[in-house]
Amino acid sequence: MKMKKLLLAIFTLFVLTSAAQAQTVAPVLAPIGPQSTTENVLLTFGVSATDGDAVIPTLTTLGLPAGASFIDNGDGTGTFNWTPTFTDAGIYNVTFYANDIVTTDIDSELVVITINEAGNQAPVVSDIPDQTVAEGATFTTIDLNTFVTDADNLDSEISWTFAGNTALTVSIDLANI
Repeated sequence: MKMKKLLLAIFTLFVLTSAAQAQTVAPVLAPIGPQSTTENVLLTFGVSATDGDAVIPTLTTLGLPAGASFIDNGDGTGTFNWTPTFTDAGIYNVTFYANDIVTTDIDSELVVITINEAGNQAPVVSDIPDQTVAEGATFTTIDLNTFVTDADNLDSEISWTFAGNTALTVSIDLANI
């Protein structure tokens, strides 16, 4: 009887140890490497991971730039998407993680994303509406910033200059007098 209990104890210990060991393989994130694009050009790339435990790793990120997205597809793969704006040139560090939900094992990679300058984008001036001023009335000030956009600069960074005739020319249609 003692031998039977001893064998049962050894068997139970073996089963528990084997089960614990079967759930201790860390997930492995496939290498991603540095990524780059140019302002206003879509950057998209895939991320994948495997796990020797036959558990599908959960994929997450840290440090996503504004406007970027990362979707865990739920099958050990994920997709990063970002169309950087004309003011996003620079270097961004994004960390991607593969997490084993059975254990606390994590694999990660810090990915350097470089956004190249697309070059200076010319400001766009929309039509400034004609202004009519009644005799004796005060001219209404026009905020020219509302008629100009510049993909590279904030309104506060735009400077105005004028050239040519700066005198006000008034013409009177005699048919209206």
